[in-house]
Amino acid sequence: MRAIGYLLYLVLIAFHEVILRGATSIAGVSINLPAIIVFSVALHRSEAETVWFAFIAAMVMSAGNPLGMGYQALTMVLISLAIYHAREQLNVESMVTRLAMLIVGVLIHNSLLLAFTRPSDFWYQMWRFSLTGTIYTGAVAYLIYTLTLGRFSRRRSGALF
Repeated sequence: MRAIGYLLYLVLIAFHEVILRGATSIAGVSINLPAIIVFSVALHRSEAETVWFAFIAAMVMSAGNPLGMGYQALTMVLISLAIYHAREQLNVESMVTRLAMLIVGVLIHNSLLLAFTRPSDFWYQMWRFSLTGTIYTGAVAYLIYTLTLGRFSRRRSGALF
Protein backbone atom coordinates (compact mmCIF):
# COMPACT_ATOMS: atom_id res chain seq x y z
CA MET A 1 0.00 0.00 0.00
CA ARG A 2 2.80 2.42 0.83
CA ALA A 3 4.57 1.77 -2.46
CA ILE A 4 1.50 2.89 -4.39
CA GLY A 5 1.43 6.17 -2.47
CA TYR A 6 5.10 6.81 -3.16
CA LEU A 7 4.63 5.95 -6.84
CA LEU A 8 1.77 8.44 -7.02
CA TYR A 9 4.01 11.08 -5.45
CA LEU A 10 6.68 10.35 -8.05
CA VAL A 11 4.13 10.57 -10.87
CA LEU A 12 2.96 13.91 -9.47
CA ILE A 13 6.56 15.17 -9.36
CA ALA A 14 7.17 14.06 -12.94
CA PHE A 15 3.87 15.57 -14.09
CA HIS A 16 4.76 18.86 -12.44
CA GLU A 17 8.27 18.94 -13.88
CA VAL A 18 7.17 18.13 -17.42
CA ILE A 19 3.77 19.79 -17.81
CA LEU A 20 2.81 22.09 -14.94
CA ARG A 21 6.06 23.94 -14.19
CA GLY A 22 5.55 26.44 -16.98
CA ALA A 23 1.87 26.90 -16.19
CA THR A 24 2.45 27.55 -12.51
CA SER A 25 5.43 29.87 -12.84
CA ILE A 26 5.04 33.60 -12.35
CA ALA A 27 7.68 35.77 -14.05
CA GLY A 28 10.08 32.83 -14.19
CA VAL A 29 9.63 31.91 -10.52
CA SER A 30 8.11 28.47 -10.06
CA ILE A 31 6.87 26.28 -7.25
CA ASN A 32 9.27 23.72 -5.84
CA LEU A 33 6.60 21.03 -5.56
CA PRO A 34 9.11 18.16 -5.27
CA ALA A 35 10.56 19.83 -2.19
CA ILE A 36 7.10 20.17 -0.63
CA ILE A 37 6.42 16.48 -1.21
CA VAL A 38 9.85 15.20 -0.16
CA PHE A 39 10.08 17.36 2.95
CA SER A 40 6.52 16.41 3.94
CA VAL A 41 7.54 12.75 3.70
CA ALA A 42 10.53 13.58 5.91
CA LEU A 43 8.16 15.07 8.48
CA HIS A 44 5.95 11.98 8.70
CA ARG A 45 7.85 8.82 7.72
CA SER A 46 10.85 6.80 8.88
CA GLU A 47 14.47 7.65 8.18
CA ALA A 48 14.98 4.91 5.58
CA GLU A 49 11.82 5.89 3.70
CA THR A 50 12.89 9.52 3.81
CA VAL A 51 16.33 8.84 2.35
CA TRP A 52 15.18 6.55 -0.43
CA PHE A 53 12.22 8.66 -1.41
CA ALA A 54 14.32 11.84 -1.46
CA PHE A 55 16.92 10.15 -3.64
CA ILE A 56 14.42 8.73 -6.14
CA ALA A 57 12.40 11.96 -6.20
CA ALA A 58 15.58 13.91 -6.97
CA MET A 59 16.29 11.54 -9.84
CA VAL A 60 12.79 12.02 -11.23
CA MET A 61 12.99 15.78 -10.68
CA SER A 62 16.25 16.17 -12.55
CA ALA A 63 15.59 13.70 -15.36
CA GLY A 64 15.36 16.61 -17.79
CA ASN A 65 18.75 17.95 -16.68
CA PRO A 66 21.02 14.95 -16.09
CA LEU A 67 24.10 17.12 -15.42
CA GLY A 68 22.54 18.40 -12.20
CA MET A 69 21.23 15.02 -11.04
CA GLY A 70 23.98 14.49 -8.47
CA TYR A 71 23.52 17.94 -6.97
CA GLN A 72 19.76 17.41 -6.77
CA ALA A 73 20.15 14.04 -5.09
CA LEU A 74 22.74 15.30 -2.62
CA THR A 75 20.78 18.37 -1.56
CA MET A 76 17.42 16.59 -1.34
CA VAL A 77 18.77 13.70 0.73
CA LEU A 78 20.79 15.88 3.11
CA ILE A 79 18.01 18.40 3.71
CA SER A 80 15.45 15.61 4.14
CA LEU A 81 17.67 13.95 6.72
CA ALA A 82 18.11 17.26 8.54
CA ILE A 83 14.34 17.78 8.61
CA TYR A 84 13.79 14.20 9.76
CA HIS A 85 16.21 14.58 12.68
CA ALA A 86 14.95 18.07 13.56
CA ARG A 87 11.38 16.82 13.77
CA GLU A 88 12.34 14.61 16.68
CA GLN A 89 13.42 17.68 18.65
CA LEU A 90 10.49 19.93 17.71
CA ASN A 91 6.72 19.80 17.98
CA VAL A 92 5.69 18.84 14.44
CA GLU A 93 2.02 18.82 15.36
CA SER A 94 2.09 22.58 14.95
CA MET A 95 1.46 23.71 11.40
CA VAL A 96 3.69 26.72 11.95
CA THR A 97 6.63 24.44 12.78
CA ARG A 98 5.99 22.29 9.73
CA LEU A 99 5.81 25.31 7.46
CA ALA A 100 8.92 26.86 8.99
CA MET A 101 10.90 23.65 8.50
CA LEU A 102 9.64 23.32 4.95
CA ILE A 103 10.39 26.96 4.05
CA VAL A 104 13.90 26.80 5.50
CA GLY A 105 14.48 23.52 3.67
CA VAL A 106 13.30 25.00 0.36
CA LEU A 107 15.48 28.08 0.85
CA ILE A 108 18.55 25.95 1.57
CA HIS A 109 17.73 23.66 -1.37
CA ASN A 110 17.31 26.56 -3.79
CA SER A 111 20.45 28.29 -2.51
CA LEU A 112 22.63 25.20 -2.73
CA LEU A 113 21.44 24.41 -6.25
CA LEU A 114 22.24 27.97 -7.31
CA ALA A 115 25.67 27.73 -5.73
CA PHE A 116 26.36 24.47 -7.59
CA THR A 117 24.92 25.43 -10.96
CA ARG A 118 25.36 29.21 -11.30
CA PRO A 119 28.18 30.39 -9.04
CA SER A 120 29.12 33.39 -11.21
CA ASP A 121 25.97 35.46 -10.62
CA PHE A 122 24.92 33.83 -7.37
CA TRP A 123 23.63 36.89 -5.50
CA TYR A 124 21.49 38.12 -8.36
CA GLN A 125 20.01 34.65 -8.88
CA MET A 126 19.53 34.32 -5.13
CA TRP A 127 17.42 37.46 -5.06
CA ARG A 128 15.65 36.78 -8.36
CA PHE A 129 14.79 33.09 -8.07
CA SER A 130 15.71 31.55 -4.72
CA LEU A 131 14.04 33.97 -2.30
CA THR A 132 10.97 34.60 -4.45
CA GLY A 133 10.63 30.89 -5.23
CA THR A 134 10.81 30.11 -1.52
CA ILE A 135 8.04 32.60 -0.75
CA TYR A 136 5.90 31.22 -3.58
CA THR A 137 6.51 27.63 -2.49
CA GLY A 138 5.74 28.54 1.13
CA ALA A 139 2.41 30.08 0.13
CA VAL A 140 1.46 26.98 -1.86
CA ALA A 141 2.60 24.71 0.99
CA TYR A 142 0.42 26.71 3.39
CA LEU A 143 -2.59 26.15 1.14
CA ILE A 144 -1.82 22.45 0.79
CA TYR A 145 -1.36 21.95 4.53
CA THR A 146 -4.48 23.95 5.31
CA LEU A 147 -6.57 21.88 2.91
CA THR A 148 -5.15 18.53 4.01
CA LEU A 149 -5.51 19.26 7.71
CA GLY A 150 -9.14 20.25 7.23
CA ARG A 151 -8.67 23.72 8.64
CA PHE A 152 -10.06 25.31 5.53
CA SER A 153 -13.84 25.20 5.85
CA ARG A 154 -16.66 26.53 3.71
CA ARG A 155 -17.08 29.43 6.11
CA ARG A 156 -13.42 30.47 5.77
CA SER A 157 -13.56 30.23 1.99
CA GLY A 158 -16.63 32.47 2.00
CA ALA A 159 -14.82 35.00 4.17
CA LEU A 160 -12.06 35.29 1.57
CA PHE A 161 -14.40 36.47 -1.16
